[in-house]
Amino acid sequence: DPKDSYICASVAEWKPGDWHHVVANWDYEKGTSLYVDGVLDGERECTWVPRSGLRFLVGKRQRNTEAAQALLDELHIYARPLTAGEVGLAHQGKLARTPVKGRALPEMGAAQARPAKLLFHLPFDGDCTAAQAGGGKSPTEQDRIEFRQGVLGQAAAFADDARLTFPHAGNLR
Repeated sequence: DPKDSYICASVAEWKPGDWHHVVANWDYEKGTSLYVDGVLDGERECTWVPRSGLRFLVGKRQRNTEAAQALLDELHIYARPLTAGEVGLAHQGKLARTPVKGRALPEMGAAQARPAKLLFHLPFDGDCTAAQAGGGKSPTEQDRIEFRQGVLGQAAAFADDARLTFPHAGNLR
């Protein structure tokens, strides 16, 4: 649909057990972009008026019964879209950002003039509590989340009706 702002990437070549780094950027003045393993995979020009909601969901769309059917290991939400250079640094594990309590930050790369402000960080290490959040750190709803071995500790398995719901206030601004 040319009126929507969704971007899709094919996962047909992905093999079970292989991990991929995915970055989705939303810029209400320019559009959306999707990076897979540090490479731009798709983009769409579109604009919209940001709406303030009461919550955001992880693992499932709000009005859809389909879950992600995926393992998620680390979720970061930043105050602004990442540049292509920052996406590359994030893929390498070298993106400097505002601190997350209890975790060391990677060294800042030369391509990054100012650290990306981290608004929300969900490590999925055994539970679904955010390590950093501007609003509520605990989900208001947690349905059917299982944990498995991930790249950086544990990962959350989303299948069937699995989802997390977090309060919006403070976590997305």
